Amino acid sequence: MAKTQTNNLTNSCLRFLNVMGYKAWRNNNNAVYDVKAKSFRKNPSTLLGVPDIIGFNKTTGKFIGVEIKVGKDRLSPEQKDFQKIALDSGCICIVVKEINDLINNKEIWNQTKHN
Repeated sequence: MAKTQTNNLTNSCLRFLNVMGYKAWRNNNNAVYDVKAKSFRKNPSTLLGVPDIIGFNKTTGKFIGVEIKVGKDRLSPEQKDFQKIALDSGCICIVVKEINDLINNKEIWNQTKHN
């Protein structure tokens, strides 16, 4: 059930961001299957802590990172570190538990080409 909720929320966030003038996509940080070991392992090229959705505003170029959290899911230490660095660098980084967390974010609206 949580996987479906997460996928639905992720897809809703992507649709909203695209309407708001962002180029945003799902950032896949999944493990990779090791055929020899017959098990999954961490992808060595993955940067830990990168949000589930990343992108940029097509007019301003401002980076956006959206971390999707459903239920009791919380930010990992790596996610907290990435978010702090991104925010300190002037990026938009948001934790979204429901679509209204994104819709009501003033910084998203401030970056739209309607201003």
